[in-house]
Amino acid sequence: MARSRHNVAKPHTWRFSLVNIPGVTGTSPNHSNNMKLNLTRCTTPTISHAEQPIPYAQLQLRVIHDPPEYTPLQIDYIVDEKLENYLKLLAWSQYISDNRCTVSQKPSSAANIHTTGFLEYMDTYDNMLVKFTYYHVLLLSVEALTFDYQQTEEDLIGSFSLVFDHFTAERMGSS
Repeated sequence: MARSRHNVAKPHTWRFSLVNIPGVTGTSPNHSNNMKLNLTRCTTPTISHAEQPIPYAQLQLRVIHDPPEYTPLQIDYIVDEKLENYLKLLAWSQYISDNRCTVSQKPSSAANIHTTGFLEYMDTYDNMLVKFTYYHVLLLSVEALTFDYQQTEEDLIGSFSLVFDHFTAERMGSS
């Protein structure tokens, strides 16, 4: 059976949002500590499990004994006209940097630098089809923006990486 072009995931229908970003404050909706991004590229994490060989009679059984390990979530997004989404990431990065000493001294205070993230796959009509929820998200890096005055018609693209403890995936709506 041939694959139809109508039933494949398209990259332009993915969005990423962060809620209650630490270190970002504001009073108006445009300056809130939440952020929604239109993605140009996203590399979902690789999931790996550590195995422990256990001898049993003449066999070597392999047992998964640790929680899974995840590679960082890599995100490329369209920077908005006022650079608000980029500035929020920078504010979060600075907040993490400013609080790193207290985090190492008081492990219980580490929760104040984490947030929750959502990767959403939308259909053509903006109906959510799949939602990935990332828990205990921490900003790992924010890439530099590259301005090129000769390419004025193209969107400015920003990149960042996140680490997280675990995630869930759920299908939304009817199948």
